[in-house]
Amino acid sequence: MTLDVLEIFSQRLRLVAIDCELSGLQLRNPETFFEKLGVPPPSVWPPDLMDRAALEWAHARLESNPGSHGWLFWIFILNGREGEADALCGAGGFKGPPDDTGTVEIGFSVLADYRSKGIASEAAQALIDWAARSGEVRRIIGHTLPDLIASRRVLEKTGFEEEITFFDEDEQLEVVRYGLNLR
Repeated sequence: MTLDVLEIFSQRLRLVAIDCELSGLQLRNPETFFEKLGVPPPSVWPPDLMDRAALEWAHARLESNPGSHGWLFWIFILNGREGEADALCGAGGFKGPPDDTGTVEIGFSVLADYRSKGIASEAAQALIDWAARSGEVRRIIGHTLPDLIASRRVLEKTGFEEEITFFDEDEQLEVVRYGLNLR
């Protein structure tokens, strides 16, 4: 099924920007959401760290600003090998459009069955490249928990440098900030 949406293609992945319609389907009618994406429903959805509250937050942002969909959630779809269907393998994106300094925050999460296969790094690099091509982004930051070694490794593999560990008042926990300057 072909969607009239924003997509990014990498070597093994198709990343689909979630617009308001897809976001609403994801919350209210998951079967139709998977059908529109052209993938069978995974055994678990959404991936870790993307709970219902996060999905509802993104949906509210899309409803209030429909044109911001490339700057929010993206769905990661692994291209099926010959004779196999494509598979929903993760999600990620940004926490909103660039701020007045040209900074965006990136995030990503891959379903357990697809971890340790380079998918998060490939998806993150595709998102970084897309943001760089926009001409609006000068800097990308990523926050992760100190014990999420795989997430830290993805950020490092895609060129980010560790900047600071601090207590995040909003999240009520310690986080590590990574940064990547694009220009």
